[in-house]
Amino acid sequence: MTQPSAYRPDQYNAGRTDNRYGAGPQPTSTPTTSAPSTNGGWAAATVIFFWPLAFAAFSRALSIPMLWSQGRHAEAHEASATVARLGKIAVIVGIVLMILVGVLYAVALSSIDDAANSVRPFSDYSSLSSPYSSGGN
Repeated sequence: MTQPSAYRPDQYNAGRTDNRYGAGPQPTSTPTTSAPSTNGGWAAATVIFFWPLAFAAFSRALSIPMLWSQGRHAEAHEASATVARLGKIAVIVGIVLMILVGVLYAVALSSIDDAANSVRPFSDYSSLSSPYSSGGN
């Protein structure tokens, strides 16, 4: 009695080029460049300076390793550039907003100071006659 031969995964799929089992397209060559940076620092800057952009920045930053491992190298580099761009936009918007808030704060303080200086002291009101005071009683 003969022993069955060992199973080799490629013995039944030899020469088959279609991918009907959902494995997805396989990269045809190894990448010549290294994986792009996730630019996590720029993503963190979006949280600090302008948090509404942080959702998009972190979403793109976290998708970079997955895109790279799937062989979608151009999309991975594009996602990395998008994270950096969103981080720079957030820093610029954050600095502009900080300057705007500083200017508005200074204007508000100066108007409060002007209003406080225009009020007469309480002693200036003592010479006024009161409608409630009786004239000599």
